[in-house]
Parts: sequence; C-alpha cells; structure tokens
Amino acid sequence: MRAVLIHPPPHGEVPFRHIGLAYLQAMLKKAGIETIFYDISAAENNAGTDFYDDYILHLSKNVGNVGDGIDPRILMEVIHPDMFDAISPVSAKIIAKAEKYLKILLDSGDVFLFSVNIITYYFAAALAYRLRRHGKKTAAGGPNMRFAPLRRLFLKSGAFDAVVQGEGEGVVVELVNQLALGKNPQIPGVSILNGDGVISDTPPADPLPLDQIPAPSFSGMEVKDFAPVLAGRGCTFRCSFCSEPYNWSGYRVREPVKMIDEMEWSAAQYRTKNFHFHDDLINGDLKWFDAFLAGLIDRGLRFGWESFCSPNGLTPERLDRMKESGCILLKLGVQSFSPSVLSGMRRGKDVEAIKKTIIHSEKIGISMHYDMLVCFPGETGEDHKRNMAFIEEIYAECPDVFFSLNPFYLSIGSETHLRPEKFGIKFSYFNPLELPLPLADIVRESGEFPTGFGYCLSRDTILGRIEEMGGILKKHNRDYLYLGQNRVPPREKESCRDSATIVSSDIDESKLLPLLELVSPWGIGAVRKGWLFKGIKPVSAGEEGIADYLFSSSNDSDIALNIKIAERDAKKSCYSRTGKYNIYYTNISAKRMDMSEIDALLREFSGLVMRNEARDEKGT
Repeated sequence: MRAVLIHPPPHGEVPFRHIGLAYLQAMLKKAGIETIFYDISAAENNAGTDFYDDYILHLSKNVGNVGDGIDPRILMEVIHPDMFDAISPVSAKIIAKAEKYLKILLDSGDVFLFSVNIITYYFAAALAYRLRRHGKKTAAGGPNMRFAPLRRLFLKSGAFDAVVQGEGEGVVVELVNQLALGKNPQIPGVSILNGDGVISDTPPADPLPLDQIPAPSFSGMEVKDFAPVLAGRGCTFRCSFCSEPYNWSGYRVREPVKMIDEMEWSAAQYRTKNFHFHDDLINGDLKWFDAFLAGLIDRGLRFGWESFCSPNGLTPERLDRMKESGCILLKLGVQSFSPSVLSGMRRGKDVEAIKKTIIHSEKIGISMHYDMLVCFPGETGEDHKRNMAFIEEIYAECPDVFFSLNPFYLSIGSETHLRPEKFGIKFSYFNPLELPLPLADIVRESGEFPTGFGYCLSRDTILGRIEEMGGILKKHNRDYLYLGQNRVPPREKESCRDSATIVSSDIDESKLLPLLELVSPWGIGAVRKGWLFKGIKPVSAGEEGIADYLFSSSNDSDIALNIKIAERDAKKSCYSRTGKYNIYYTNISAKRMDMSEIDALLREFSGLVMRNEARDEKGT
C-alpha cells in the first residue's frame, strides 16, 4: 500500500514549499507507510504552464464582491462537465490539467491525500474525482474545512472519500490505513459519506503537541534555495477580517531550542542556510521570540531567515537583534494607516510606530514587505488618502520596500462572515437552480454558499481606490498581479535597465558550490577582500533564484555590490541566459564602482572568467 501526497496548483506569485504535507509525510513514514510526494504546483510553475494568472483575472471580474469561499458552479463544472451545455474557460483549463496528471499519477499509489485552499479547490476536486472513478481512495484537508457546507459539498459531489478538519498529524496514519482497507473511517475530525447517503461528521480531537510531531519529510519536494520551517501554529490576534482564529485551536509554539536544532539539521541535510518560516506570525509570543533570537545569536549559526510578522513589539532594539540573528525579510501585516479603520479591524492603532518599524527595518538591512487591505468596511475617502500619503512617505525613505495590495474580501470563518450585520455586509448566496437538476440537489443539500456581498462602498469606489493605490506600485516599479487587475503586468525586473549583468559561461555544480561558499555570509572571501557582508535578500517577486548576496565596502554603509545566482531555467528572469547558471550583479550604491574592480573581485571569489554581458545607458 502506498500513500500519495499531492500539492495541487495553481502556484501563486511567491516561492512556497508545503510544510503541512511534509509533516503528514513524516507521520506516515514513521508508521512504516510508503509514500510519494507529488508537487504538481511546483511542476506547473517550473514549466511555465501554471494557471494562477487566469484564475486571479477570473476573480478580479468581481473584485469587491468576492471571498475565499467556493463557487459551486466551477466545482460542478470541473467534476461533471458533461452535464453542462457550456463551461467557463477556467474550468476547461483545470479539466485539461486534471486529465494530464491523472495519467501520470494513476498507478503511483492507492490512497491520495490533497491539501486544498481557495485557489486549489477546483483542480484538487477535479483530479480526485477522476482518481476515484478508477478505484482510488481520496481525502482532503485544508484551512477552510471547518466550514460544514464545504465538507458536505466535497463529499456529496463525489470528489473525496473523506474530508479532514483540523490538524492532520493525529489522524493521517489511521485514515490512510482504513481507506486502504476499503473501510469508512470513523475517526475524530474526519467526515465521510456513508452508504445510505448520510454524512458522518465528528469534531476533531485535540491536536498533537508540536514538539511531538517528527521533523517534516521533504522527500519528493524541491528544497534548494531555502528550507521551510514552522515555529508555531495559530495566531494571538482576533482580526475581524481574518479566519485564522476560526481555523486554529489557539496559538502554540515549539521550544526555541528544538526549533533551532531542526534548523541546524535542515542546513546540513539540504545544504542551505536560508529558512522561510511558514508561521502566521513569528512574534506572537514576544518572550518566546526573544529566546529564539538569543539562541540563534549565541550559536553563531549565521542563518538567513524570513517570516510573516506582526508590528507588535518590533522596537528598534528588537529589530536590531533580529538582524543580528540573521533576519533578511519580514512580511508585515499592516493593512491600514488609518487608526479608525484599524480599530474596526481590531488591530493596534499606533500607525507612526508602524511606519518607523518599516523604515528602521529597511535601514538596517532587513527587507520589508507589508500588506495593505483596501476598502475595509467603514474606510472613508480621508482614510484612503491617509494610506496613500503614508505609503509615499515610506517610499521616500526606503525606495526598495514592497507592499501588497489586497482589496477587502470575505474570508470564511472571519468575524465579517460570522457577524456581517456588524459591518453592514449583506450576502448574496449561490442559487442551486443555476445548475442541472441532479447537481442542484447536491448543492442545496450541502448548505448555503456566500458567493458575493454588498456593503457601504460602491464598486466604482472600490475600483477607483485600487487603481490609485496600484498607481503607487507602478510608479515605484513594484507592479504585480493582485486581485482587481484586468491584465497580467510584465514580470521583468524593472531595475534591469539600470544594472549591469555579468554572465558566466557554463558553470557546473563543482564550480558553483565553491562560489557559494566564498560569497556566502559564513564564508571569508568578502572579508578578506575588505568587503563586508550586509545580508541575504530573497530574489525579487517574479524572479526565481538560488541566492542574492549584498555586500558593501568596509568604509561605506551603503550596499555597493549585489551578487545574484539564478538557475538557468528561472523563467521569469529578464537577465541573459547562457550555460546552467547566471551570475550577475547590481551596483545600487550612490557611489558608482569601477567595472574592473567588480571583475577582479568576482574572479578572486570564484576563479571564473566573467564577461560583461550588458551595461545600462549610463555605463554602470
């Protein structure tokens, strides 16, 4: 018997490794169950055939009236297309991909486990349904499975044999064993459709203590540029727009020592010193967080790490310790610079402190990405202007900062969903009569599905504010595909026009690894030459790569040299591609450096003969 763990597409804008499935794989391996992990999301992304753009553009047609709930029509189209006279282009694309991967995966195992979310529901259901028709067993879990109508719809539609709500580590072994034996699992937290058509639905048991779960198994996953890690689950906040309090049973963290031990193990196992934390926020418990930072500093590990983070408690002193511990990027939940809007969101209101946090982080070399939630219920025109002004003030101080633009959407399980009257929200629900009769009955029996809503802001107002804030992204060369766009922006890195590129001839692994060792923060090449390592910065959005190293001269605090190493097939890079790897630099110091100095430095570091591939109009 073999279990197949599947990470469905689409992939999205940012690099992602599914640590949740890695934990499930570890539990199965510990129990002696053979596993295969198939990352269809990464495969589609690497091949350049991902349908994320199509799906976001599809959702953008209804921006201001959309949430993270399921659209029953799309689900039924991808599962039962023959029952419709016509289906949407998005559904047709998903079906074609599901049929492709059915042929690839059909003989790979017996029980297929899917992790699903708002953007992967449909592909997962389409593939799972087709696997079941060939006698395979399927199960699904994910963050919205506490929503009972969704569980019922997945089961009644025929997509899955079982649906899991809550954390899966405590149930996955028994679930796989019972499904493989052809039994209907009777397990806490697992919902099934009995032979008489009645759904057996039991609440989940208490989750396992995090430190009792074995280290995640990334077998079958692509782990090269960073290793994913998890320090805790849940969130300490109760933001009114967010479903995290609904989906998680409180906030739990691992022991700091055990967390750092795992990072050391991963560094040796996967030959990386870069880590992405997949936590909702890493600083939910400041006492724990300080102990974690101290442990990293005391061990002198020189790891680079990034995480989602709350502005809470990010004093200059704590940010300095974070930098010393190896922090290279923070993804900060800001949402608004209006105190009144933040109050409605149930978030902290000290917007000046938040702005200072962003600026100080960038000044000390921690890259900062922060979220903005546009058009939250109650946001006025003055609130919007205030947001615009704060964003521009931050850019004036820190031109390299990035913010993500998120129009308000309805998150299933959030306070805005569960108490809509408090926010002046009125739902519109999916009408089952839009479907052929047998499918309409399935949806009607599953429950009500909010597929739209209205509130105090008109669609024209919402679109206008999105366009204005999106204009700031364009102005600062930070445009990307967000909800509300009517086109896919060019993903080429704008700064290419102001950069020089040094491209190597063919570089094999034996030449690449010494280069990595020399230019990395734990190497000595930069210091020996009189250059100081300033930090590791993740490659820009839309550009995939292995590493991005920032250096400055010993007597200048400005970043003077940026060495990037990217894979040759990094499809979104606008840089010239020759050989297996590209090595290129960007001089972003105000004091322009001499090209011969750069060439000599790189030759000394790598022993490679570089050639100048491109220069900007200024001859940088």
